[in-house]
Amino acid sequence: MRFIHLYLIGYFLLIVGAGLALWQAGVLARIGGIWIAIGAIIALGLGVMLAVSAQAAGYAIDHGVDVRTVSFVTGIVTLVAGSAWAMFGARERRSD
Repeated sequence: MRFIHLYLIGYFLLIVGAGLALWQAGVLARIGGIWIAIGAIIALGLGVMLAVSAQAAGYAIDHGVDVRTVSFVTGIVTLVAGSAWAMFGARERRSD
């Protein structure tokens, strides 16, 4: 079984376990069904994105790209995305 399949299975089990814990604690009873579905879709999308990025990094390393280069590029992409989210999110909060 490939690494990406194992990763997705583990992530799915993590999400199911967290959902069962929230249900047992009674938290899900206070949240509307549509918000639970939206949260589940976001969590599954995040899992797929993480699995694909891990697979892509492994593929790049297998084809001769230095590990430090992969780490550096991953960090820069994460910082750029986080900075954009912070700038646009802050702008939307100020306009309310």
